[in-house]
Amino acid sequence: MPINSLSSKEKGWNRGATDTGPKPGDFPIGSLESRAAARAAVEHAKQHNDELPPEDNDALTLYCGAPLLTSGMSPSYPELEATTAYKRGKEVSERLHGPVTPGLPAPSIGTAALSFKMQFGREPVAGDVLRYQDVFLCDLVRYGKFITAWSRQIPELPCPLKIENGHIFFHEVMEKKTTTGRSTVRLVRRGDLHAIEVTTPDWRRYDESFRGKIKRPDDLKEILAVLDRANVIDREILLVADGTTEIVLHDALDLEAAVPALVAAGWMLPGVQEWNGPDEPTLSHWSCVEAEANGGKHLPTKNAPTIPAVVFQGIIDGKHKCRPATADEIRTGES
Repeated sequence: MPINSLSSKEKGWNRGATDTGPKPGDFPIGSLESRAAARAAVEHAKQHNDELPPEDNDALTLYCGAPLLTSGMSPSYPELEATTAYKRGKEVSERLHGPVTPGLPAPSIGTAALSFKMQFGREPVAGDVLRYQDVFLCDLVRYGKFITAWSRQIPELPCPLKIENGHIFFHEVMEKKTTTGRSTVRLVRRGDLHAIEVTTPDWRRYDESFRGKIKRPDDLKEILAVLDRANVIDREILLVADGTTEIVLHDALDLEAAVPALVAAGWMLPGVQEWNGPDEPTLSHWSCVEAEANGGKHLPTKNAPTIPAVVFQGIIDGKHKCRPATADEIRTGES
């Protein structure tokens, strides 16, 4: 039976009283490390799941798997965290492993070594081999379990992940700009709020104020005028970075008015929902493994890995080091 959805949200969780390895909350939510730690948490939970009711098993899977979602997915972790299933999973996790408490992020052992630890339950030693195919097949199982738990416990909310013909896809909502003006305009989420992000090339923050006078790009002026005409007045303008301004909307009614007004004025296209992939979550993770094996330089990993496996060289200068594995090492290394 599904667990009914309720509104609630909790963030900023970190280590529990029982040490079960890296926790998703030890890393920024949605990061590659947090997703890898989520995989380990799900695996560790299997040791305790035999005595749990099916609903609690599913809830624990959803709670531990929340970091598998990223902000670009739709729905994403804010929607998941607002469900009763997620809250139930948090309660089950604390019952099994102790409560989680705020704290500083744990030091990272490196993406490659962390991935190895998630697969084999220990940190790598010199000569150990980590293959992309091992990571991918494990992801298929864990993502599949997460998708199944979602469909059973949150049937009213579409799952942003799917497995089709042996590949992983994720559902993304894209707010795309039109050719009007030079600025990129898109809708972004900032916690419980939404913001209109306006990025203008070659514009710098110090241009905002010059000799006591406010100076803004013409595109930004036009966008603010569109919002004025739509009576979107409960807003806050933030200078996020050079070239980027966020217009934070504090009211849901303002959001409902702002997006159609910007679409009608040609600044935004209607939201386009599409399935992205295949296997982008695993490939994105693996690209960081490849970078570590390539001296910190990212390789053009797109639809397939550039380096199919890495071999660990031991701890050098306090950090696990690895390099691309040879064909012989791939055949004979640990799997």
